[in-house]
Amino acid sequence: MKLFAFNHLKEPELKKHFMLFVLLLFAGQLTSNAQVNCAFTASVLSGCAPLSINFQDQSTGATTYQWQFDNGNSPSTLRNATTNYPLPGIYNVRHVAFNGAASDTAYLQIRVFNPPTVNFMSPNQQGCNTL
Repeated sequence: MKLFAFNHLKEPELKKHFMLFVLLLFAGQLTSNAQVNCAFTASVLSGCAPLSINFQDQSTGATTYQWQFDNGNSPSTLRNATTNYPLPGIYNVRHVAFNGAASDTAYLQIRVFNPPTVNFMSPNQQGCNTL
């Protein structure tokens, strides 16, 4: 069984094809071994609305980035990003780190609460109350 049909090539052409094959094989090894590990931190994971959060990329091996904040804002391609959460809710932040065709993804959950409401009355609307 023949794997390659190079017997019709002369020696200089065979060497050229072999070198091209080795070069392509080596180049493929370099790109396929790119290891990307996505990680990030947030300045806070929960708080009252409106909540502003800074995200810091901690990825290794990445060259480009994408953030999705789950709050209706457009995705960001900055390495470190900031976004606001004006409404209460649970938000799932997705961060993707890329290096060519290699990528890795990390997630964090953000919890935004209603601001507290004051619910008391004072008999004296002016000045200080006595105990």
